[in-house]
Amino acid sequence: METKDKYWDVVLTASHHCMWNFIKGIRGCGKTYTMKKYLIDRYVKQGKQFLWIRRSEEELKKQTTQKNGRFFKDVQKEFPDHVLWAEANVLYMDKEIIGYAQALNTGKKLKGDTLQNIHNIVFDEYLIDSIKDPYARYLPDEFGTFLELSETVGRYGSR
Repeated sequence: METKDKYWDVVLTASHHCMWNFIKGIRGCGKTYTMKKYLIDRYVKQGKQFLWIRRSEEELKKQTTQKNGRFFKDVQKEFPDHVLWAEANVLYMDKEIIGYAQALNTGKKLKGDTLQNIHNIVFDEYLIDSIKDPYARYLPDEFGTFLELSETVGRYGSR
């Protein structure tokens, strides 16, 4: 197996033009990293923003507000000519908003917000690893909550 075959290929997945893609793979196959890189590339080339979802505010804080917004720390090296950072739940590149981060458990807060340029929604870590965290639980009606949030973001027209 070549090195490139060890990692998930987001471009191949996106080429199928599905409304939903559920990606499950072994730890370390590049799901989160590759998706971030793909979304940043799409913003650079096409100006398309994205929404990054985590299950809870606590999970999201670890990436956006705590530790100086480490959301982009892993992929920053892929974009040496740009400055990437997270401030609260807004994701920036070179002083432009490229995306938003939202906790699913507080997704109702987005109702009424104008997020017209969102072209991709990513629910990172949508599966709970009960071995890693035996106390973690899915939200009540989690899928319904996700669909409602997706509709809030996608209601401004087809992408």
